[in-house]
Amino acid sequence: QSDCELGHFYSHRHPNAVFVNHLVVSRILDDEVWSLRNRGLMVLDPSGAPRDHAAIDDAPTLTALLRQRFDLDVSDDEGHRLFESMPPD
Repeated sequence: QSDCELGHFYSHRHPNAVFVNHLVVSRILDDEVWSLRNRGLMVLDPSGAPRDHAAIDDAPTLTALLRQRFDLDVSDDEGHRLFESMPPD
């Protein structure tokens, strides 16, 4: 149990953790997986092989992806703030 708690803490609280320093979003569908990491979007087939990759070049594109592909309720201001806070990949 303590190993799980330590891993859980590190993954979302430690200042060097990936989830603290990067935007990471995924959505698993029956026939594909949408995976967003910072300014890069990948679409994977069920085996994990890449089908498509796209760069996210601006805040409106990021906001639209979060709303339409990931079904998240994100305001324009939140999308802009997220885009500006991401490190370039």
